[in-house]
Order: sequence, then structure tokens, then C-alpha cells
Amino acid sequence: MTARPKVCSKCGQQVVVPDTLGGRIMMKRIEHNQSRSELASILAKSSAYIMTVETGKTDIRFGDLKKIASFLKTDLNFFIGE
Repeated sequence: MTARPKVCSKCGQQVVVPDTLGGRIMMKRIEHNQSRSELASILAKSSAYIMTVETGKTDIRFGDLKKIASFLKTDLNFFIGE
């Protein structure tokens, strides 16, 4: 697993994003200037849930991943592909 640095457009800080499913979700969320709370609202989940998905502590349901892909206007294969 490699980590990619990414600059947060909201705070300007560099964030290390792991090359995992959760890391890809985080990277696209940051690229689209969305907060964890904004992403959580489309899933009717908490921002804490999004954080645990992004850090790999919780698995995500496929239906939720499809909603995230649609919301972030990103092909689903980006998240599940290698």
C-alpha cells in the first residue's frame, strides 16, 4: 500500500492518502471540496462513519459506495479498481 500526498483545498494542509478504498474515497472527497459531514448526509450516516471508512476501520456497503461515486461524479471502477 502506497500513500499519496494531497493538499486539502479547504485548509491548505497536506494530507497523506493511502492507496486503499477508503483512501480513494477520501481523495475524491477532498478533490470535490466536500466535508465528511456533507458526504455522510447523502448516506444518512454520521461523519464518524465516513472517517472509519476512510481509515479502513469499517467496511462500506456496495450500495453506499455507489451513492458516493454518483455524488462525487466518479466512475465506480476508480474506487474498486487497482
